[in-house]
Amino acid sequence: MTLPLPDYQGTGVVNYPDLEVPFTRIHEFRHLHPERKIPAEVGTIISREYSSSAMPDSDPFYPIGTVKDRSIYELYRTRARELKNTIFGGRLGTYRYLDMHQAIGAALMTFQTEILPRFANNR
Repeated sequence: MTLPLPDYQGTGVVNYPDLEVPFTRIHEFRHLHPERKIPAEVGTIISREYSSSAMPDSDPFYPIGTVKDRSIYELYRTRARELKNTIFGGRLGTYRYLDMHQAIGAALMTFQTEILPRFANNR
């Protein structure tokens, strides 16, 4: 007889942006509602999130640092330099997976280094 596992990963969500891992993240629901005191003997429930379809050769939703993905990004980046008053950022603008704290940090840094100087120069 196997006893229930009280805790699988110690947190609500763990991301796996690796080529070797077929899923994008694992959710463990007991950590998403800490106000609900779930006894350890009840066990836990996890789900794996797959970001691409089950079809062979399908594209994942998030770019993974492959040579193909990097070359596509470089094409976009070259074209973006031609656009005035346009800044690309976030997951789509940098063509890579970012955790939300990374996306927010990058947005704040872009504001400080790109937006604020433009206003200062217009005074």
